[in-house]
Amino acid sequence: MNIFASIKTISTSAVCVLAINSLYTVPANAHSRWVIPSHTVVSGDKPMSISLDYSISNDIFHPDIALGGASLSGEKQTKEQGANPMAALMMQTQASVVTPVGEIISLSSVNLGRKTSTFFTADKAGTYRVEISQPAIDVTLYKTDKGEAQRLFGTYEAVKSRLPKDANAIDALQFINRIQTFVTHNEISTKNLRPSGEGLELTHGTHPNELFALEQTRYQLMLNGRPIGDNKNSHVKITKAGTRFRNQRASLQPSISSKGEFQITWPEAGVYLLEADYEIESESGKVVYALFLTLEVHPE
Repeated sequence: MNIFASIKTISTSAVCVLAINSLYTVPANAHSRWVIPSHTVVSGDKPMSISLDYSISNDIFHPDIALGGASLSGEKQTKEQGANPMAALMMQTQASVVTPVGEIISLSSVNLGRKTSTFFTADKAGTYRVEISQPAIDVTLYKTDKGEAQRLFGTYEAVKSRLPKDANAIDALQFINRIQTFVTHNEISTKNLRPSGEGLELTHGTHPNELFALEQTRYQLMLNGRPIGDNKNSHVKITKAGTRFRNQRASLQPSISSKGEFQITWPEAGVYLLEADYEIESESGKVVYALFLTLEVHPE
């Protein structure tokens, strides 16, 4: 856990458990995933280097489990990791930055560390969108006759032959995640705020790099380019950094309208993680779309 760690290594199986826990519904007290830049707003005539950390952790913005990389341990990939479906998924993590003019910079092979990650250079004026993405994750959950919760990676059709005879409460889930933040160099722009039309996204009532304490901003949840159809299966929570230094997480959970609209008055300056999810039914099971957005709120 960075310099505070008391355990230097973690097994692949532990990584898989923490990573999957972080995928369950947002209201659950599970591990979050996030990307945090060294700066959200920079200025100057010269290009500026922005460092990026991204990780999976329960203590928000304190790195714990590497969110993908050259290998899960920062060393040569083992046969065990290669055979593990979650490890294989983690290996496919893609970090990218969309520039103010729409150019895509791939960061997946740049300075990727054991727990934290990479950097990019902001050389154009405007707002950059940072994205961390992975393929969809299929998981089949079930319980044994003793009530023990178990899981297999893969769709129900792919794993049904491996399910034990006593399996019950079978639930097929697919998780589709988006992890992002925004960085502005010299002047704000809005091109990178427009929904891409894929997955769970937000419309921003206030530019994400112009948030101030005690001011209100409005958001709307969008799924595949359209406002979500209802609020029954959607959740939003917003948590300020520094959870390891307080007894209560003190997360904000705004109410969501039937059109996916919600608002937040920022209580104080600081860095926040906005987590949202939306669950829909599909022919093969449930699909859970999730968004993890890092925002910095400036003093009033």
